[in-house]
Amino acid sequence: MRKTLLFYVLLIAAVANAGLYTADNDGYTYTGTPIDAFSVDFTTWTTDSLPTAWLDEDPAHEAGGMAFVKWTLTNRSVKYNGVSATKPVCFNNGTTADATPVKNNTSTHKPRIYLPKTSRGVKKVKAIIACAKARSLAINYKDDNHTSWTYTSAQALNALASWEVDTVECELNTVGETSIFIQYGSTDYLGILSIELELVNNTSVSLDKHSLLMNTDATCELVATPLPADLALTWSSSNEAVATVADGVVTAIGVGEADIVVSGGEGVTDTCHVTTIAHDGFALGEDGYWHYSGEPVNGVDVEFSNLGEEDVYYTTGNLHADLLWNFAGIGIYKWSYHASRSCEGETYGPLLWNSGNSENGTNGAIKNSAPEKLAAIYLPEIQNGVKTLTVEGWTNNNSRSLMLDAEDNEGVWTPVNELNTEYDSYYVTLTGNTYTTAVFDFSSHDIRRLRLWRNSNDYQFLTRIAVEAMPASVDPTGVEEVPSDQIPSTKVLRDGQLRILHNGKEYNSIGQTIQF
Repeated sequence: MRKTLLFYVLLIAAVANAGLYTADNDGYTYTGTPIDAFSVDFTTWTTDSLPTAWLDEDPAHEAGGMAFVKWTLTNRSVKYNGVSATKPVCFNNGTTADATPVKNNTSTHKPRIYLPKTSRGVKKVKAIIACAKARSLAINYKDDNHTSWTYTSAQALNALASWEVDTVECELNTVGETSIFIQYGSTDYLGILSIELELVNNTSVSLDKHSLLMNTDATCELVATPLPADLALTWSSSNEAVATVADGVVTAIGVGEADIVVSGGEGVTDTCHVTTIAHDGFALGEDGYWHYSGEPVNGVDVEFSNLGEEDVYYTTGNLHADLLWNFAGIGIYKWSYHASRSCEGETYGPLLWNSGNSENGTNGAIKNSAPEKLAAIYLPEIQNGVKTLTVEGWTNNNSRSLMLDAEDNEGVWTPVNELNTEYDSYYVTLTGNTYTTAVFDFSSHDIRRLRLWRNSNDYQFLTRIAVEAMPASVDPTGVEEVPSDQIPSTKVLRDGQLRILHNGKEYNSIGQTIQF
């Protein structure tokens, strides 16, 4: 009897001091060599396999490569598909099967099981558990991205009631070497029959993007992270009529959808879904701005009440992408659809507004500091020049402005007052919470291409944009003397426009005076 007692004491001492775990400020740390696989079946253990964890003490007793705080092993009757059977289970009580379960409310003193550190990330924690009531085991972990113990409500193993055995699992997807402990915080009895860790594959590849929205002719580079780093990768497209890929560089060919797949071997893949749209008459220049590339038009009048959500291509999750979509002939860059908005007691909608994603605007107004990347509206080239620009809408706050740029003959976007120095302003002002019709007169100047862009963090709502074109003029051949009852008039062609010189003044083709 004395020999048996001495052996049992030595067994406890040996297990409790195996040296794989050391105490720290928030529990215990595994100090052994990280492992490549882990599973334990408690139903094969004997009651001597796990020493008693006393209620008034908190040593981490080690067994099977694990450290146990306030768990012990006992035979327990559990149900498999409603049929009872007695099995050894890891049990949350302090002494014997009949003792009260541990109820300590201090987090580091609750029943815990520390698992050995893994050599790579943990994809899932799996277990077979049973409980008197429906209760949960909390999963806590540390990995390369989390240097302190991390837990969320989704990281739990949920047991059924009435001691019905349940196979459960919890998705973790940790990164790098991972430490885990399982904690129970309820006063109800709970038994664990087995624990298994499913580690991430030794060989893997991941992409930095899993969806892309691109204009045709655009390119975008996908960055693949292989494990190991020298893993050979191959790239493919499910529809090369829509998008091709070479060494991660995706080129949009035609309108449609395609999956870009990177592969490091059988079962080691990642995918990016690509949707491509046409830019319809606009082309992205090397300067980062868009430029009209279609045929000149004789005016624009777009009411956004005709705008449908199906017409809009959001840039959600990639607000600074070089993506432009065409609506009724105008190029829209980082503006989107809003279902309705009230102003001065009236409800307007749909509207165009300067948010990066959808009518809910969860990403807010776009605030990129690069001028060519700000939310902008590109107008088509006006055949005879712009006479007036009309913008209807408002802002949600104080009066704010839409800046105006004109494209010069060199294809450079320049504020209109720099092209024509007599302008003392180069913006259309929208009034805060007041419906505004702003009209800009360009009739005295030959401006054919305009760009409106936002220069505020406040939301702006647009209901209409209209451009009235200058009337067509008859191009004279050379210089012609025109008889007059009083003073002769002379027709000349200046900068491609008909001008009339009469009595010391210059007039355009519709009789407006031009000072010179």
